[in-house]
Amino acid sequence: MTAARHSPHLLAPSDVAVGVVGACLLAPAELWLLRDGGLTTVATVAVLLLAGGCGCGVVIAAAAAVARRTRSGAWLRATLWSVPSLLAMVPVARHLFDGAFAQTLPGARVMPVLLPIATLLALIPTLRIGAAVVRTPLGAWLAVPVLLLGGVLVDVVNRTVKRSEYPDVHTLLLVIECIALGLAARTAGERLGLWPGRGRGWIHGGRALLVLVALALPAALAWGLPTQHDRVTVATRGMHGRMMVRLSRIVFDFDRDDYAAVLGGGDCDDLDPSVNPGAAEVPGNDADENCDGLTGAEPQAQEIAQARVERHEQLVKWRERPEVVAKLAGARELNTVLIAVDTLRADALTDTPENRRDFPNFFALFDASRRFAMTFAPAAGTDLSMSGVLTGQIDPFATRAPTLAEALSARGRKTHAVIPSEVIRYVGKSMLTRGLDGHDRLVNDLYERDVGSYTTGGRTTELGLRFLDEHLAATPTQPFFLWLHYFDVHEHHEIKTANLREVIGEAELGAELDRATRYRLLVRLVDAQLGVVMAALRERGLWDRTIIVLVSDHGEGLGEDPRLPDNHGRFLYNPLVHVPMAIRVPGFTPAVVTRPVSLIDVHPTLLELAGAEDPGVDGESLVPHLFDDAPPELVLRTRPLPLNETDQFGVVMWPHKLLVRREDNVAEIYDLSTDFAESRDLSGGDPTLMQSLLAAYGTLSPVAIDRSSKGRRARDRLAQAGAGDDDDE
Repeated sequence: MTAARHSPHLLAPSDVAVGVVGACLLAPAELWLLRDGGLTTVATVAVLLLAGGCGCGVVIAAAAAVARRTRSGAWLRATLWSVPSLLAMVPVARHLFDGAFAQTLPGARVMPVLLPIATLLALIPTLRIGAAVVRTPLGAWLAVPVLLLGGVLVDVVNRTVKRSEYPDVHTLLLVIECIALGLAARTAGERLGLWPGRGRGWIHGGRALLVLVALALPAALAWGLPTQHDRVTVATRGMHGRMMVRLSRIVFDFDRDDYAAVLGGGDCDDLDPSVNPGAAEVPGNDADENCDGLTGAEPQAQEIAQARVERHEQLVKWRERPEVVAKLAGARELNTVLIAVDTLRADALTDTPENRRDFPNFFALFDASRRFAMTFAPAAGTDLSMSGVLTGQIDPFATRAPTLAEALSARGRKTHAVIPSEVIRYVGKSMLTRGLDGHDRLVNDLYERDVGSYTTGGRTTELGLRFLDEHLAATPTQPFFLWLHYFDVHEHHEIKTANLREVIGEAELGAELDRATRYRLLVRLVDAQLGVVMAALRERGLWDRTIIVLVSDHGEGLGEDPRLPDNHGRFLYNPLVHVPMAIRVPGFTPAVVTRPVSLIDVHPTLLELAGAEDPGVDGESLVPHLFDDAPPELVLRTRPLPLNETDQFGVVMWPHKLLVRREDNVAEIYDLSTDFAESRDLSGGDPTLMQSLLAAYGTLSPVAIDRSSKGRRARDRLAQAGAGDDDDE
């Protein structure tokens, strides 16, 4: 027995300790960031980090034991030490190239296979040379600061770069940090005689530690993060705890439905893959398929459905009034210009003297329009939001209803659009170009794919005006639909400062601009282009014959709130989904509309103005809001507005807003009438409020968001089917 314990073929404590000590060195900073979560949160994350460190240590020790047992040469030992990297690199590489941008990179299709192999081939000489260097006295001491510095730098990158994206990569970086810091401690400890060896005491101590972790981990998984406060703290603060919780839920997702019950997860039946927070609720039964505590037949849902029917009946009667018929008759042959400003937050255009000075053309249009001050995008990404504008549907790809361009084309309009190549790439040509007689694909990333280093607003305007002139020359009496998609605000963090200075014309700008300043400057640039478009419409005699609709597809995170992503997508807080919208119709008086509306309302509104039949979509026509004397029951009714993203879903049921993170089992409620900054969560209060908001969300059409390459191909096929066109140019 004694000989077996000291056998170099077994897991050596000195090797296991690399991962354990590395995790211990990582833990203090992370636990300090999570201190507001209380002792339970800190203890749970500490156990997870220690368990992760033990796991890394066991893998390192196993690889080292195999290498020793083979009594192989130095290069073969380095190879055996490198093989465990595949445990991390294979799953990371498999998902790393799912994104739309990643799919455009050279070799994206084969990289999930090549990247792990390339990593393995790079590690072998690195470990071989590193082992040789560390054996020398000077090399050993030089290795300590190098490894420490490397671990710290990786930690900084992990916590600051793309915090809300690429979770697999962040988990891999966490492993690298742990090993780098552990190796630094081992190298220094061995030189000082303080590192665990193969003695009996170290062996027993190592076994005791593993037993302790084995006992503590199940308790942490079962009872850790019991309250919403705990889960919110881990989800929004720090980094390593969030990654360990995510990894644990993946490992212990017993029914493999992408949701787990451990660590306060939201899966209410982790043995049934048809029951999980992402499942569709089946109305009329007694089952709770989506784990929200409701069965799909709540009275609130029935009341909302009945109110929708009553509103439609009232709307039909109101439309038959002579004064309404006469007013709308004058709009049927008007042209339509849809101006979409990508990534424009509503609060960037708050009505202040400073904003009126810096953005005169936006406010000139607002002052001539019905400005919808409380407009919510259905998502925080262009794909779902802009497609929602074009279709009026919550799930815009799973519909055969005509798009905006298709319906207006059927009403005799010439249809055209100017669309950035990046928007087409992310959303899909089949959806965006349905019904268009022609379109200009504006190349916004000429020098590097998906990197807009130069402005394109001027070119967008130029192409749009070229269409107008050609159309007026050929068929001057035919009404038209023109969609101009301005992309410069989206690229505020990529456009080069020199290029920005040249376009804006401010030579006094410094070499470096903070993100908020750059964002504001790009809004000014688009404002100037908006002025050119409005002037061109007047010069061509089109101003009094053209409806102008201004929208933004989503907002942007500018680093002001740790809950927000680096840019947009994933979450649904107001900076990401509260967007500007204005509708200018000649002959209708300007005003500010404060009732909450959705971007999906644009589609039925423009179709009603064009005299088309009710399209029967998820959105509601805003035409009553264009009238000064519309009945209150048509313009004051509270209705659920959809919010859907990959990491959250929610609903605005004024004045309340519900946000739910399915995977984290976190629900938030805010009273937007008094707390538009979403700083006071009311979810712990009246339980009936939560129930009513969940029921309101349940009345909306379901939508699944899959932005992987497979998901994009599937939705593109749906868009093609909706157009009755199998051609994918």
